[in-house]
Amino acid sequence: MRRGKISLYSGLIALSIYYGREALSLGLWVGFGPGPGLMPLLLSIIMFILACFLLLSPDGLKNTETDSFILADGKRRLIMVVLFLIISTYLMDIIGFILSTMILTYTILQMVEKWGMKRSAIVAIILPVTFWFLFAVAFKMQLPEGIWF
Repeated sequence: MRRGKISLYSGLIALSIYYGREALSLGLWVGFGPGPGLMPLLLSIIMFILACFLLLSPDGLKNTETDSFILADGKRRLIMVVLFLIISTYLMDIIGFILSTMILTYTILQMVEKWGMKRSAIVAIILPVTFWFLFAVAFKMQLPEGIWF
């Protein structure tokens, strides 16, 4: 188990170095604003620091008694969420950002988190609209609108 953790943390360090190197090739600053490589560079630095911390911390390399870090129910929930994310990503170009995110949020809250219908519906409406205002209006980013718009 210890050898596996060392391999995992070393792989994360190598991946963060690769991401940082690739981010530098994108340009960090364009005109008066951040370039396309700034955020990936910052995230790769954070990933590098956290992976080094885990690799060098005494608790990070302790042998654990459990066979799996995800319980049986957790595996099912993880697979469901990943499946819903893949489907939502595919549907985003077809039905648009807001509608696909509403469906994704409602489905995850209902099927994975077992929330009530009313509470799930409220969150499924508020969350995508908030994200749309944040990214499309405040940051002026183009989000998928779907084939109907």
